[in-house]
Amino acid sequence: RSIRFVQGSKIQKTIHSSVLQSAFLDAVIVTEGVGDKYVYEGVFHYNNLLQDTSYQVIGMSGKETIAQSFYFFDLLGIKYSAIYDFDFLLSRKRNIKTVEKCLNKKQINKTTKDNLLHISSEISSFMNGMKEKKRGLNCPELSNLQRQKIKNCLNSFAREGIFISPIGELEDWVNVNKNMGKDGASPEIILRKYKNRSRSAYMSLTNFVTDITKYIEGVD
Repeated sequence: RSIRFVQGSKIQKTIHSSVLQSAFLDAVIVTEGVGDKYVYEGVFHYNNLLQDTSYQVIGMSGKETIAQSFYFFDLLGIKYSAIYDFDFLLSRKRNIKTVEKCLNKKQINKTTKDNLLHISSEISSFMNGMKEKKRGLNCPELSNLQRQKIKNCLNSFAREGIFISPIGELEDWVNVNKNMGKDGASPEIILRKYKNRSRSAYMSLTNFVTDITKYIEGVD
């Protein structure tokens, strides 16, 4: 692929060091934090995924920072995807939706962008008053129609390389008790639980990373 040269000092001021390290890789998977990186990277390795692809899983500093790296990958022609917790669809900062900021950083056509903003706004609107809205599809207050709309929304984002956990946060993949210590379950516990039942109870996480693999590899 062709490479444009940019002044090094300028890049380093605006791009996370781990992002810079990906410059000569085939693909990058960007996550919200180091805990997410540890677990998702472990799941990819455990399932022998992306074996023919040089790639890196990067942990950023929260959902607000993930999209900051998109232009760098686009500049170098690196295939990338992003993994968000479900509350990505619901969050705002300084009255600007996180979804909107993410899509503004993606190189996608206006029609697709407007459609994603519309369907994500619909999800956010009907979930806004729900007590357990951050649980995604596991929210008990959802109707069947609303659940289907969420599934359709997640599929639409996935087609653009934006993968959103359908059931909440990282530990929700393996039903970990969130009261385990000050910061909840450790990434090590989450990954260990997953490996013990990756082909049964926690197959949904296996399917999730498999879909990411297909996107990276360009497989329908």
